[in-house]
Amino acid sequence: MYDVDSVTNKVRNVLSGRKDSLEVYQVSVRPYFKLQRKFGAKRMVTLEADVNWHWIKSATISNHLILPSISISEKRLLSRNRSLTTGASFYFQKPSDEYFKTVQIASDPSTRQTGSHFLKASKNIELETEYILERKFIISQKISANYGFDQLNFFSHYDSVAGNIKAISNNEAEIFSVNYEAGINRSFRERFVMSLTSEAGFTSSRHKLARAAYQDFTFGITSNFSYNLKKNKTTLGFLSITRTDIISAGGRVPGLNKYTFYCTRRLLKNYLIISFSASNFFQKGRTFRNVFLSNGEKILSSTVMPVRLFSFRVAYRMSDIRNAMAKRRSTYIQNESTP
Repeated sequence: MYDVDSVTNKVRNVLSGRKDSLEVYQVSVRPYFKLQRKFGAKRMVTLEADVNWHWIKSATISNHLILPSISISEKRLLSRNRSLTTGASFYFQKPSDEYFKTVQIASDPSTRQTGSHFLKASKNIELETEYILERKFIISQKISANYGFDQLNFFSHYDSVAGNIKAISNNEAEIFSVNYEAGINRSFRERFVMSLTSEAGFTSSRHKLARAAYQDFTFGITSNFSYNLKKNKTTLGFLSITRTDIISAGGRVPGLNKYTFYCTRRLLKNYLIISFSASNFFQKGRTFRNVFLSNGEKILSSTVMPVRLFSFRVAYRMSDIRNAMAKRRSTYIQNESTP
């Protein structure tokens, strides 16, 4: 229940609300397998596989999710500073908590967003090819195609009796997308690193529940700047991400706009890593405005929701294994651990 200003239709505060009965236990049991084999001096094949197990429990329902993932890639060294990588992967994705919660307390008052305990994991098949050229700077170009089924989304429809919008989570979407990504990475005296990446994509989706199909073009830019203080092994950085709006079965969804300042400190011969980040630190809240119909009249609503600003992370790395051949040829191996 919300307290709404009768003049401006703005939400002032929450009068009452009940807690969700959902509990999520995430026991990350993740067996991991990785095999690399060289075929000559200029070719390497990598096979990776892992499995995640999740347990989602509510007051009455328990749902177990097993999320396997497998990928295979081939890397060819075209010359000392050029490489071509082609890969394919099949993986499951776990629904986030928002898809499971029975009632969304922090959602807009004009929309009743409800989750489901019976959701399945979404499945994805991905093919990609990446070309890398390394000189004083690194230029990369990647083309990828993705097909996903049992995709998670919220189906929205207007309830004429309740006079609001109902959004129900489901697995009824199929998505096919093609993306192109180009990036440049430049290091100055091994201290200052600049990375810029732009991407463009086309997405075609079909929603079984809504019996509708839609297509959309998306664009995005990602920039990352970092400075390494060698004496105390501290890295300072700034990351920004900008994405265009996305068209979905529920209408147009605002794209991601995020900026983050981060600081990382490496200890114990780089095995212990402590990270601190502040995201959207100039933004105190995020405002959502909606228009819905009630008794034939348009009603405006405005909701201000807080955004998470700070995060703190401590990680311990068990090993630091590098591929010596790839390092001598100035190229990178996928998922290679670097200090």
